[in-house]
Amino acid sequence: MQQEYFEEVVERYRNRKNYDKNRMAQKLSLTYKSYIYLLDGRLVLEDEDFNLIQERIAALKLADYQKEINLKLIRQRHNIKQSELAMQLGLELREIKEIENNDDPANIEKRKIIIKYIKHPKETQIILFNLYYNRALLSVDKVIKDSYVVLDFEYTQGNRRREAIEIGAIKYVNGVAKEKFHYFLRPTVAVTPIVEEMTGINDFMLRHAPKMTDVMPLFLEFIGDLPIVMHSARDDIRFVWEYQYGLNLPMIHNEIIDTLTLSQKMFAKEEVGNYRLDNLKNYFGMSIGSHNAIDDCKVTSKLFESCKERLLGVR
Repeated sequence: MQQEYFEEVVERYRNRKNYDKNRMAQKLSLTYKSYIYLLDGRLVLEDEDFNLIQERIAALKLADYQKEINLKLIRQRHNIKQSELAMQLGLELREIKEIENNDDPANIEKRKIIIKYIKHPKETQIILFNLYYNRALLSVDKVIKDSYVVLDFEYTQGNRRREAIEIGAIKYVNGVAKEKFHYFLRPTVAVTPIVEEMTGINDFMLRHAPKMTDVMPLFLEFIGDLPIVMHSARDDIRFVWEYQYGLNLPMIHNEIIDTLTLSQKMFAKEEVGNYRLDNLKNYFGMSIGSHNAIDDCKVTSKLFESCKERLLGVR
């Protein structure tokens, strides 16, 4: 049993830490010779001494873990201030301080994600996105907005190489549509037949369209600091955020309101049938198209206003 423990537990820890056997022996307060003998089974410890070795390994692992989740230490190593980190992540400074200093389980999980972001920012995009997105849902105070921007995209085939082929947004001020933002977008992959049939958009239409990288700064100027309303917000806002990152733009701080989540709370499935926009358009009796960005924005706005009415009715 002792030999198996040293082979499977101690050696695995040593390899992970990239220690040589002499250093590992020192960490366990053993001589190099004793460590080798324990490893090949030529030495067997008394139970009390073996328990002490197990305690030391546990203590080493705990110390490593505490270092791994020490956000302050890792920030300082990478020369990042709390205020800079807050700006990059779209969090408030007080939220960063809370995550860094409060050891409750939820904060520790957020801390791990932020540490991954500091060490590997690009690779952590999708994981870290959840920190931002989950803040955005769902309180009555956030939903009761009279001025906001509705956003919708149409995409190429929904897979890993998915790219936007249309962006549409409508700005509402005091509940009235005031301004539209609309572009077709030129992707680097072909529009599939099923997407062309659904959206009416084809490769020929997009051959001279701007790229998303050209349109993104204009879109960010258009939305300003207004709340962004979307249906199934997780996919669309993640898409926006990935392009911001690629263009070295700071992450948006806008509040996000997801009408999919909101409608699931405010409309029973038995009442509406399902929560797809093309179905909700029919539920509201709207005689407009589907699967084009501007018309989908109009349906999303109608849904949002209807949810607000219901929320105000139950307050």
